[in-house]
Amino acid sequence: MKALFPLLVMMLVGLGACGGPKTGPQAIHYDRDVCEQCRMIISDPHFAAEVRGKDGVLHRFDDIGGAVLWMKAHGGPGAQAEVWVMNMRDGQGWLDARTAYFVADQTTPMDFGFGAIAEKTDKAVDFDAMVRSVLARPKMGMDMKMGSGQ
Repeated sequence: MKALFPLLVMMLVGLGACGGPKTGPQAIHYDRDVCEQCRMIISDPHFAAEVRGKDGVLHRFDDIGGAVLWMKAHGGPGAQAEVWVMNMRDGQGWLDARTAYFVADQTTPMDFGFGAIAEKTDKAVDFDAMVRSVLARPKMGMDMKMGSGQ
């Protein structure tokens, strides 16, 4: 029995380490996972976003605009370790939001209007320009209350 105790302890420690990766994007369960900002179900893979804080906790969003507002309320984009966006062209490939490009005038779940692509085009802006545009938009009642816990 004494010989089994160390083995049991090692197994329990090993299982505790299996909490999943603490870096990179994770799969979203569409039509089940909830947006951290607006609390609505994430259903459109073309505009999904994820933010992983420096603490390793992953937060999911249905629209990059909601992720920007959430980041502003939690120390800004610089306070977040990772920001990921889904490639709007195929809705399947994650892009590092800080190096992706954003095309305006898209029909997005929360109407922020930006979709991410991997390559620069004439109409695409970088991450910083997209963040400035989202933060500069007029504050509607819903935007101000989303994610505030009120």
